[in-house]
Amino acid sequence: MTLRLYFADDGFGSIKIGVSADVHRRLAGLGVANPRSLSLIGDVPGDRSQERQVHNALADYRISGEWFRDSDVVRDLISRVLSSGLIANGFSPRAEEPEGHFTVEEARQLADIIIRSSGVRVTEPGETFGVPNTLLWRMRYRPGRRIFADEWHALAQGAVRASTHASDTASRERSLAEDMIRRRGRSFTPAASTPRRTAAPELTDLPLFGAMEPRP
Repeated sequence: MTLRLYFADDGFGSIKIGVSADVHRRLAGLGVANPRSLSLIGDVPGDRSQERQVHNALADYRISGEWFRDSDVVRDLISRVLSSGLIANGFSPRAEEPEGHFTVEEARQLADIIIRSSGVRVTEPGETFGVPNTLLWRMRYRPGRRIFADEWHALAQGAVRASTHASDTASRERSLAEDMIRRRGRSFTPAASTPRRTAAPELTDLPLFGAMEPRP
């Protein structure tokens, strides 16, 4: 079965990027459940690995799933892929991915960076920093013995976004705290220190105790 990567425009500012063995039948089926009419921009030979690579490259423009915001960047990539193909633009098919270069342990560490930085619950649907939560869940709980190159790169790019976000957040919070200290520091007067308590006197040292002792 030969798959093709297709690009379709819904006419309302969204572009669908998917793969199918029969593009026209696929679009016709989507049109039944979608009130918006989909028009084919173009299609090229491509597998699901290349589909994910294109999705990852356009992660900043993703609306949800296979839908992306119609923009100059998205249109430019589509134009380049349609004119020269996926491989010429750096989107390699799975069969050409180098074996053993991308390790599962590295992928698991990248997933942990994303999860720690975001606090995401990987059981929830959706994406976190451009990485599908299903992939994060798999790397956290069932990493297996291999990782595909496009998955590894998606995790690496997501980890960079997550780390940058965490660093920016920490920097903003530190600046806020330092600003508060500067503004309030002028009017801040430390409380007077509490006098240190001396050791309690022995009972026999008290004058009243001596007066109460029986006389011989």
